Amino acid sequence: MRFLLPETPKASSRQRSTDLSDENFKRLIEAMHEGVLYSDNNDKILYVNNSFCELTGYSYDELVGRIYSDFLIAGKDRIMMESKVLLRKEGIGDQYELQILRKNGELVWTMVNGIPIQDDEEKVIGSMGTYSVITEVKKTEKRLKAINQELNTFIYKLSHDLRGPVASIKGLANLARTEILDPESLNYIELISKSVHRLDSILTDLLEIVRIKENAIYTESIAMETLVDSILHSISPQEDLKKMKFTIRVEAGLNFVSDKKILSAVIHNTIDNSIKYKDSTKDVNIFDLVICTYHTGIRIIVDDNGVGIPYNIHEKIFDMFYRGHIDSKGTGLGLYIVKNGVEKLGGSIHMESEPEIGTKFVIDIPTIFN
Repeated sequence: MRFLLPETPKASSRQRSTDLSDENFKRLIEAMHEGVLYSDNNDKILYVNNSFCELTGYSYDELVGRIYSDFLIAGKDRIMMESKVLLRKEGIGDQYELQILRKNGELVWTMVNGIPIQDDEEKVIGSMGTYSVITEVKKTEKRLKAINQELNTFIYKLSHDLRGPVASIKGLANLARTEILDPESLNYIELISKSVHRLDSILTDLLEIVRIKENAIYTESIAMETLVDSILHSISPQEDLKKMKFTIRVEAGLNFVSDKKILSAVIHNTIDNSIKYKDSTKDVNIFDLVICTYHTGIRIIVDDNGVGIPYNIHEKIFDMFYRGHIDSKGTGLGLYIVKNGVEKLGGSIHMESEPEIGTKFVIDIPTIFN
């Protein structure tokens, strides 16, 4: 009996196969810490090593000759295993996580590497799997997921609850401007307004981050020209825009299926980043936005001639609360939102930047099919 190593370049049968009857090979299998199981195309167990017996709690004689999916696989994983068996029959190997039901009823998480077995004529006659126990890894993963969930809930509740008092302070500051005439007092009111506006921006961004991370994706057909117009309109009152030369090119009639809120947050924060980091020493601040069809999705290109990003911090710009410039007006969350939004939508982002020359972001997002 022979088993075929997956994804192996074409070679002779001897190079691509290993004879199970070879004693040296069997000793190697028995010495492995991972459990090893051989089965035929009908899921009947042909061979297991000592490590697999220890993993399952069954003896060799209790395992060999039985259909492993009948007693080793939990019910919820049996459908998945049927698909894996079909892959083996097609000569395809893969890796996956699987819970093994031990003899004592305990469930053990394993990482399985499955590969097809071939006979001398290279016909698939079964499969081989190596089983590594990852129960502790899964427990740690579960604990981290719970901690992350609690942290996101805390951030959301804190940000949401603080919005009320912040709105009250903003309102009182605006009222004070109309009633206070003393210049020095008005200066203090203005400082208060700037600080509370910054706090409000941080809370808004934190809420956006939690929404992206926790909410399910809602897909709809998005008219990209309309979406971009709406985003530009929302930022148009900013004084910074008066000195910028905008070039907007959105593919005519482009409709794209995705999550509108997340996509809007991605585009908005990428544009906002260019505006915040324009180079005030240059006569003209250039901003180019291109959105077009790309493969099965869209490509978003944001290009500017701003201050650029120093090479030594290229890897940090997507970190939470990271600000690359001392005089930054941002919260340090904009590009973090962009990165999380792109990842949520299954896309990718690439950045090119040179100090004093400018920065270019290329974002590819696939269509989300229902």
